[in-house]
Amino acid sequence: MKTKILVVSSCATPALINGLQLLCPGLDVRGYYIRQANKEPDKFRADMAESDRLVFLPDVKGQLGPDAAADPRIVTVPTFHFCGYHPDTCYIENPAGQQLHSSYSPYQSAICFGAHQAGLSVEDTLALYRGDVYEAMDYHGEWDRQKALFLKSFRNHGMDLSDAFLSWVRGGCFMYTFNHPKAHCLLDLAAEVARRLGETPLPFSTPPQDALADGPVF
Repeated sequence: MKTKILVVSSCATPALINGLQLLCPGLDVRGYYIRQANKEPDKFRADMAESDRLVFLPDVKGQLGPDAAADPRIVTVPTFHFCGYHPDTCYIENPAGQQLHSSYSPYQSAICFGAHQAGLSVEDTLALYRGDVYEAMDYHGEWDRQKALFLKSFRNHGMDLSDAFLSWVRGGCFMYTFNHPKAHCLLDLAAEVARRLGETPLPFSTPPQDALADGPVF
């Protein structure tokens, strides 16, 4: 009988499911986005009860209460977040706490928002996208900070992605947005999750379909 794995995460959920299934054919991997778990808590807990191992975002674990959160079946995997390529990209909320959406979904430009708040014209706003402004906003130093934060985030959950990170960088830009990595990154992450589950992943390097390529791409 196959080991049943339940994955509950963010945008990376489909890639983690497909990656784990590809790398570890002996697993029966299922799951859904965290918003579905929040929307259908009874189904979520029923699926938890039927699963042998659980792969959750830290936020999911935190919502379960102290007893469930201590469940030894749980492996926590943080959100894949790296702003090194897109230091100006941000989320903006209205006074009601709702994210404002642009033609690129919820992604906004901090420079554009600041210029709008200052009452600048479109022409004057466009003129702000230049090197000395980036330097003044310390965007040029964001790469090193983001790399350290990224590796620390996963290290805090028992995963060392330093070698994988170096490999990604050598292959060119590996992020579509600050929270949407390319498929080969998520396959590497799935391999690391598999090891955390006590499995030995197969040595595949070709990832499944890159679903995030159909979303916003910078």
